Amino acid sequence: MLYRSQRNNIVVDVTKPPYCADNTGKVDCTEILCRALDDVLRREIEAVQRMRTILLEDPRDNFRIGFENRKMNGIPTVIFPEDPPPARILYLPAGTYLISDTITYSFENLKNLVGDRPSSDLNRFIHFKGDGVGKTVVQLQDDCRAFRYGERRAMFDFIRGNFSNVSMMNSIEDMTLNTGKNNSGAIGIRFHSSNTGRIENVEILSGDEQLRGYAGIFYEYGQTNITRNVRIVGFTYGILAINQGHSNALENVVIENAATGVLAKGAIIGLLNCTLKTKGIGINATEDATLTVLNTSITFVGKGGKPIAIRLYGAYGYLRHVTTQGFWINVMNLYEVAYRGNQPIDTEYCNKPRDYTLFHSEYFEIPVEEQPEYE
Repeated sequence: MLYRSQRNNIVVDVTKPPYCADNTGKVDCTEILCRALDDVLRREIEAVQRMRTILLEDPRDNFRIGFENRKMNGIPTVIFPEDPPPARILYLPAGTYLISDTITYSFENLKNLVGDRPSSDLNRFIHFKGDGVGKTVVQLQDDCRAFRYGERRAMFDFIRGNFSNVSMMNSIEDMTLNTGKNNSGAIGIRFHSSNTGRIENVEILSGDEQLRGYAGIFYEYGQTNITRNVRIVGFTYGILAINQGHSNALENVVIENAATGVLAKGAIIGLLNCTLKTKGIGINATEDATLTVLNTSITFVGKGGKPIAIRLYGAYGYLRHVTTQGFWINVMNLYEVAYRGNQPIDTEYCNKPRDYTLFHSEYFEIPVEEQPEYE
């Protein structure tokens, strides 16, 4: 398995002692998985406290170890510890893991210290890895009260407290998530990352007969991540992105039978080689969102009225090689129809005037390449 290393012991197998998580799907694993994550992140708290002690023990009132760790007028600030512990990967071997609540950390003091007071969460280096889609399955128990209609609760949640800009390197890979029956408020993954993050080779299924659930993936706050080789089935929103300033890259993402494929509110989001089959709007970009869509197909699979494939409402949009099927309107920019249902977007469309051009030409057919694979 990629990342496995006996030398630095970075892989924590949750089915082995001291956790011994059941992977038969018969025993609730929620408490065990949360405890394993706490054990990994507890070292982050200890690193902050070590740095704080070093600052306090120095006799100088004004003492700087680095740009982010310093003592000013005797008050320590620890934003990013100089001695972060090596990352650990929580490995879920093949099997079914039954849960009844959110898998996340429990610490209220998992935070930076700014002026010796807790600030933003230190929710970084959170890694979950399975043995592959359909092999490692995390199953939400049916009829969970915490995930009932009106709630917005995730199976995996990468942030509990304040917004953080040191949540780098978070990831979840190689597994299937099933939100179970009668859990209408369920979210598959509430993801948070800065600088880098990854959701890859993941399947998120609504196990409800009516495919109910709030969202497959919820990006909240600032993000910088790649979501690649992901399949989402069902939900009110296949992907919901509400954030500012950072970017979400989607590659080879398939969304099936969602009421809305992608909702981007104030988010920067790009789709490459994606397939959306929706019961309503394909992509809805609002509130100063920035949307880029390349080599993507959007199909209406609902009944009754045929809505809009891509709606740009107060958002910047760049579209190229987008195919649609079954919609009355392909692209709606504010209240104007940019492309009707029978008009393909076979070259490019940009709904905002360009402030400048490097080359004095309207359009270049530059090939779009996928990100390279790397270890």
